[in-house]
Amino acid sequence: MKLKKILLSGGVGLFLLSVIMFTLTSKGGPGGGNNSICSAEQKELKDASISIAFTTPGNNGYPGRNDFYEFYIPENDIRSGHQNPASSLTDGSTYYYTVKVTSPDCASVNWTGRATSENGGNGNMTIKVPKGSMKVRIRIEYYEPCANGIWAPFNTRLKYIREKTFLSTLPSNTTETFFLAPQSRISCSGSGTSGSTGGGGGSVGELLDEIMQ
Repeated sequence: MKLKKILLSGGVGLFLLSVIMFTLTSKGGPGGGNNSICSAEQKELKDASISIAFTTPGNNGYPGRNDFYEFYIPENDIRSGHQNPASSLTDGSTYYYTVKVTSPDCASVNWTGRATSENGGNGNMTIKVPKGSMKVRIRIEYYEPCANGIWAPFNTRLKYIREKTFLSTLPSNTTETFFLAPQSRISCSGSGTSGSTGGGGGSVGELLDEIMQ
């Protein structure tokens, strides 16, 4: 009888231990969630290379700008050969752009870089991405200059956005190209949106139609 109790208690203990081990394994370790993906080692940052380019506009000169018609490329713009971006958005004399890196798999991955003459001024930029095999989201925001451009009489500037999510982190030995497209016109007097490229009153296309007439 005593032996039966010992075997029974031992069996119950082994069952409970199995349940605990299965729970920890299915949750990725103590603490739950995707801890193995979002561990300190996995989210440690490394260098990666990107380059920016602009959408092919077609024959009408907008909305992607016509590289062969310089009138549609503002002065002090990266496409005009200038390699000295602004240090803040309040400086409208030249272009300005930032790159933000996050991960849908790990909320604590959050890196933001600003283009400088040493890194990004020629369109190529070294950024930071997590080392681990997690999803990576990269968002680029590019602002054309306010002064000496086609938009100067309207006191607005074009804002370009490109956001892309990768199923795994970027390799260090290749360069990923991002093609930017204009999303809206931004007031040079503040941060408000003056109009979008999607149509409607005051859109980018309508204003360019008016200028070209």
